[in-house]
Amino acid sequence: MVETPVSFCPGRNEDGMVPYLVELTSDQLFTFEMLNSMCLLDNYDHLLFTLECGISRGQSVVVPPFDVLLVLMTLVTVSEHYKEPVLRANDPYNVSRGKLSSRSLKILRFYVDLLKQYGVESGREYEMELLRCQFFIIVDSLICNTRWGRTRRVKRGKTENGVSYTSFVSESSDLGIAGESSVENPYRTYMSCLERKKRILGNELLSDKLRAPGEFINMIMWTLSNSLQENTALYVSSHDIWLPLVEILVDLIILRHDFYVNFELSKSKDQVVSQELSESPLASFLYIIDSSHSGSSFCRCLLLACDYPYDDPCGDIEVHPVFPNEDVLSKTYVPRTTYSRSYKLKKSMSLRRGIIGSYFKLLSEVPAGRHLIKPRLTADELLENISNSLAKFRNIDEFRAFFITGDLSSALYFMPLLAEGTLARLLDEFQEDESGEVDDRSPLALIENLDDVDKFLRECTSLFKDGFFVPQQKELEEHQLINIMKGDICLLVMFQYAIYLNSASEMRNNPRCNELTTAAYRNDKRRKKALMRSNLDLSSPLLRPSILKILKM
Repeated sequence: MVETPVSFCPGRNEDGMVPYLVELTSDQLFTFEMLNSMCLLDNYDHLLFTLECGISRGQSVVVPPFDVLLVLMTLVTVSEHYKEPVLRANDPYNVSRGKLSSRSLKILRFYVDLLKQYGVESGREYEMELLRCQFFIIVDSLICNTRWGRTRRVKRGKTENGVSYTSFVSESSDLGIAGESSVENPYRTYMSCLERKKRILGNELLSDKLRAPGEFINMIMWTLSNSLQENTALYVSSHDIWLPLVEILVDLIILRHDFYVNFELSKSKDQVVSQELSESPLASFLYIIDSSHSGSSFCRCLLLACDYPYDDPCGDIEVHPVFPNEDVLSKTYVPRTTYSRSYKLKKSMSLRRGIIGSYFKLLSEVPAGRHLIKPRLTADELLENISNSLAKFRNIDEFRAFFITGDLSSALYFMPLLAEGTLARLLDEFQEDESGEVDDRSPLALIENLDDVDKFLRECTSLFKDGFFVPQQKELEEHQLINIMKGDICLLVMFQYAIYLNSASEMRNNPRCNELTTAAYRNDKRRKKALMRSNLDLSSPLLRPSILKILKM
């Protein structure tokens, strides 16, 4: 990330002020108060219209205060699939405008995308730093106020996806004193509406809801478990509300973390840096998910509802709706969209990759030889746990959706590592199925040669010459065939990243390319013969056509 200027921030200080605080001009204070009054009057349509006009003009950005941004986040949760009567009562004449939740989401996404680009574009520094300040106030309040409760475990037989649903919904309104806001207001000249506004169209403010014990992690689990659901109400809850909202929160936490690393972290001893990194916003967020300091626990949460065997003596993870009746369709709601399985997988795996990637990002910033206090996993432990879990996937579509991404650059620092780690685990399992034991073999050297075309092609060719997932047994079981397909996907993923770092033409023009394709062809022939000996009515997975397609040959 490009370092952003902080010319309007006081920086590190000893007077208790947050280091990203940007003071208000008289014009900006007027804007804050105008938007604030719309919230207090429940005039959400005019509020959104005012912000939308600022977006459409494309010149000056209307910067809302932190409390209004929190209202927008809460409005996203007021989805018509279970709140249609409430929305109709609030705006009875809305027959053509978009839904309040989708409009709020669009505005939030616009602001977050602006902040992600900030530092690349010039100008508008004051507006951008003020906008960043408002979002950071929310992020710090959510992370600091979260109570370290865990989702409840149900000690009984495992269900199909390892999730137990309950209608229990916690009420957090009794946690604070009446009139007290869950978000601290850093401005003396501005009166936050959160001191008087506790509910938005019947829903608690998101900050109040998520600070109840266990509610933040339940929100993550509710999102992931429903992101692959066939039940319409549960999937719409995830798709329309929580998937985009959690993505926005993760983006904001990473932005806050980058600011912390660039402008708040000590530039002194490695021990001090590792201690301070443990208190960073990103570390605190990941600790909510992995407070047990167990890599298997983190995988269990992040791969929730995926089809793979896991070792969890505590049984199912119990999740519940974040807001009441969120799991029940309104009587007047008519679903207008049918979501395909492939679409659900794409959206679900994108969020899972994003959170896993943020963990690798945090660990990459830890000084060599040092460990975080929380969460305690090292990069090698995290890599091993996730790779082992991915290797156990029984559904090839889920496996493929996790590894295949259209944005290679955003996952470059961790996805090739996961592909190689998973491939190594699959090779060991395949060898154990074939011979009953795992022989010592040379470690894979694909990732370390990813940016060296000649060495990368040589390593791939040696894999094929030794027999890349070529079964020797007469009877081939279905799970072995699935493992072959998973191994192929891992290798092709690394091919994609090798081409991304170099180029397809550079690979095609390398003398080793023909040697590689020939070895792949012979490997495919050996696979065909092996499959013909088995009783499986399945086609043999072939690698050479896929390699030629990637290389555009």
